[in-house]
Amino acid sequence: MIRLIVCGSEGRMGKEITRLVEQDRKIKVVAKIDKNQLMKKISADVVVDFTLASEFTKILSWCVENKIAFVSGTTGITAADKSKMKRAAKKIPVFWAPNMSLGVNFVINLLKSFGKISDFDFEISETHHINKKDKPSGTALWIKETLEKSVRKRIYNVASVREGEVFGDHKITATSSSEKIILEHRALNREVFAKGAIAAVRWIANKKKGLYSMSDLLKDR
Repeated sequence: MIRLIVCGSEGRMGKEITRLVEQDRKIKVVAKIDKNQLMKKISADVVVDFTLASEFTKILSWCVENKIAFVSGTTGITAADKSKMKRAAKKIPVFWAPNMSLGVNFVINLLKSFGKISDFDFEISETHHINKKDKPSGTALWIKETLEKSVRKRIYNVASVREGEVFGDHKITATSSSEKIILEHRALNREVFAKGAIAAVRWIANKKKGLYSMSDLLKDR
């Protein structure tokens, strides 16, 4: 049985993860922590974090102090936060992904072959629900970074829209003088991200210290 702490338990993702874990016989939620709450010493195997960027390093440091594996899908973190994450990974298993959807990670892998059409013009757009804090989304920035590495040039056009209850739409458009390629991922519900996070929890529970991502998990599938 994997003992799990859910950080950000009152947020949309925290509630969805908790709901799905209640149906899982191999994982048990031993504590639910909302943002800004103090974390006490709790016996657990994994912490899953979907809070805010401002809480990210506090929770990560707590995991290091208590030698508990850390899984996070929190976006909007800084370069300094990522450096702390790399240092933490020398002491505990750390799994971070700006998007836990298996489909989005498949799209990311497809983008790595876009170097073959590097002479095209590229645009990235994303739409999320009106309450999403970071803009552009962490996934859009991840797409941008991956695409720039692939085509070896800067991508300047990243459009962000916040409206309604959109779970997450991301679109990459590649255009030449004679053709257009559109690659799009649309999340139909929040469950897709929660399922990915739970898969990460199961996967990392028995891993040694190190920094892991969704691509590492997918290699084992």
